[in-house]
Amino acid sequence: MRTLRLVLLYLLAAVIVIILGGFVGWYFFLHVPQTKEAVVDAARGLSSSPISFTGGSTQKNINAVIAGGEIGAGADAIPDASSSRSRLWQVDKTPVAGMGFVKNATTSALEYVERANGYVFAADAPQRSTIRLTETLLPKIYEALLASDGSIIERSVDDTGSITTFIGALSATTSTSTTAAQNVLRGAYITKDIRQIAINPTTKSLFYLAANGAGGIDAFTAQGNGSKPKKVFSSTLAHWTPLWLSDGRLIITESPADDLPGYSYSVGNDGAMTLLLGNVPGLTFLPRTSSKAILYGASSNATLALFAQGGASSTPASLGLQTVADKCVWLEGKSLIAYCAVPTTPPSGRFLDLWYRGAVHTSDDWWKIDVQNGVTTQMYSPKKTDGADIDVEHPIIDPTGNYIAFINASDKSLWMLNIPQ
Repeated sequence: MRTLRLVLLYLLAAVIVIILGGFVGWYFFLHVPQTKEAVVDAARGLSSSPISFTGGSTQKNINAVIAGGEIGAGADAIPDASSSRSRLWQVDKTPVAGMGFVKNATTSALEYVERANGYVFAADAPQRSTIRLTETLLPKIYEALLASDGSIIERSVDDTGSITTFIGALSATTSTSTTAAQNVLRGAYITKDIRQIAINPTTKSLFYLAANGAGGIDAFTAQGNGSKPKKVFSSTLAHWTPLWLSDGRLIITESPADDLPGYSYSVGNDGAMTLLLGNVPGLTFLPRTSSKAILYGASSNATLALFAQGGASSTPASLGLQTVADKCVWLEGKSLIAYCAVPTTPPSGRFLDLWYRGAVHTSDDWWKIDVQNGVTTQMYSPKKTDGADIDVEHPIIDPTGNYIAFINASDKSLWMLNIPQ
């Protein structure tokens, strides 16, 4: 009898162990993977409720998926320094490849390209909202140029390490979305390994520089779609920055380096180069459209300096600001007004060499420069007003003179500043 009781106890214990083992196996091998799959599916946008990606940036779309919501054209889920009292707006905190003010029927809208996917967006400054314009995926876009007529250049690197250049324009398509129409970015790739490229704002022609195999570059002009390339000159120097102004002037400047003399030239239709400014250490150069006025920066002995010249016969004047001309924009109109981002702490050492490589960053304030009267005034401090450390690069100004758009070099986020009138 006692033996039978022990056998029953052992059998009961074995059944309990089997039941517990089955439960543990179900939890770890079935329940947990299903839970993980549900999380992954939600992250991919495969939730039970439909998600619309017609508006907003990639970051906003991600935020909406996590929250289980829907993206709309007016959604603005990005936390930024903007407020009803702030003139500064963080348009997109996702890294941006480039932007431009594009003309429409009544005004100019800011359009931009996200680096990760090549999607094109439009930003409404008064409403502080963004909407995605395209569904054409072009991954890893490192540089984008957007012309005023809406044509777009997106540049990347292929699997072989060659630089690719895609030229296209938005083409409206039929959309199944009820919230916004979508566009396809239609175009084609042109010749590979273009080092630098510029667009003529008026004719939409192209000017680009390509390595010539001898350590220098060959310069070409071409039609807006990249066809009919024409070689205009060659140079033994490999690093230049081209700039095509809306008045038709094509200007190239040697890439700046601390303490090394730099030169800037205008390029004629026949490829002839005319010296505009030279023998300036660490030269950065910003000409004004339809004028002979210029801003230029110098870097020597670990010190930056900014100069202004109101005309061809005027004497350059030091502005007392330690910044580079690449952080400045000219205001259109009759007045010789410029706006510059100036580091709050004066840079030291070999700043240009490090800054252009992205190895150092600054925290900038915005200054207004009245070149005609020789007056400089601090206009806005993002750090003091909004608590934002912003290293300004690639600033552009809209034709009305109301907004300056720029990229924060620290994280490639896109910002816009409302200029006081």
